[in-house]
Amino acid sequence: MAVVHGGKFNFESPVVFPEEVMVDNFDILSGLEWIQREIHHFGGEKRLVTLFGHSSGACLVDTVGSSPRSSGLFSQLVIASAASLLSASEINRDVNVAASWAVAKAVGCAPSHYNYHSGSMEKVESALHCLRSIPYKRIIDAQRSLYNSTEDFHGPSIDGEILPSSNWDLLPSRPLYPTLIGTVNAESRIGRYMLTPDGNGVNSTLIDEYCKHVGYGIWFARQEEVYRSCVDQYSKGSPSAFDNRWGLDAEDRPAHSEEYIYILGLHRANFSARDYEIQEIFSKVFSDFVNNGDPTPEGREWPLYEEKERNYFQIDFPCDSISAACFPGAATKFMSRANDFWIDIVDKK
Repeated sequence: MAVVHGGKFNFESPVVFPEEVMVDNFDILSGLEWIQREIHHFGGEKRLVTLFGHSSGACLVDTVGSSPRSSGLFSQLVIASAASLLSASEINRDVNVAASWAVAKAVGCAPSHYNYHSGSMEKVESALHCLRSIPYKRIIDAQRSLYNSTEDFHGPSIDGEILPSSNWDLLPSRPLYPTLIGTVNAESRIGRYMLTPDGNGVNSTLIDEYCKHVGYGIWFARQEEVYRSCVDQYSKGSPSAFDNRWGLDAEDRPAHSEEYIYILGLHRANFSARDYEIQEIFSKVFSDFVNNGDPTPEGREWPLYEEKERNYFQIDFPCDSISAACFPGAATKFMSRANDFWIDIVDKK
């Protein structure tokens, strides 16, 4: 199993270099090519290579899986705690333009009131000329500061090398790899900052800022409409709207990246005996998929995903005894509240 670690796409990464192609993906391809050449020396089978990615690493894995250059380098995928960014590859360019202007403003290369939507090439060239005179560390520091605002960079881009064209053009020829996709109960638990201090309501100002970022800072064409719909959805006064996603009143719900500790044993803190038991049972789901192509625990049923049903296999440890027999198991309508809003309402309005 080849593992691609997560951790955004920004700091201490190829973003500090001037290359116009996605050089991190070439690192992944080179690693997979090395595995194909050398795996037999370790008793492995080059036809049985699983490419595992977590968080932004999973986004990279999904990107590599769509690239014609990866053909024959692996046989199946694990995409953990990430959303596919490929469907947005055409619009990421606009999102990144907005974030780039935010950086330009932060270092004094563009006026704070400037609206990039109505910009001219002269203003673009002027900003670029200014940015070229700024030490790169200052620009990176400004980029870091974006995490305290609503601007951010998104990928991947159509670079002509890894992605020669859009995802929709590549999809018909993409191999159908067996794929294990997973998420955790409280992926975005950090969103609790939008609740009031007593946890009994929501902060309307923070909700407004968040929804403005979603409507204007991501990929939606109907920006004002989506912004207003988002505010309406999340300002109804009931914090229960955040319950399943952000773990309100339940600190033990796993948040983003916390399952990674149990899968690979990385970044452990003080593990209890129960933690080690959970790690053994939980990681077996992944090792069975890697070794046998099937993650289904013995004696359980795990149906293949069907879009209409939004079915999934729920893994939890509600029993005193730690065992796969205790998993809640097969269920349907994954994250129905969020899906009903973002897909059925926003996408089809």
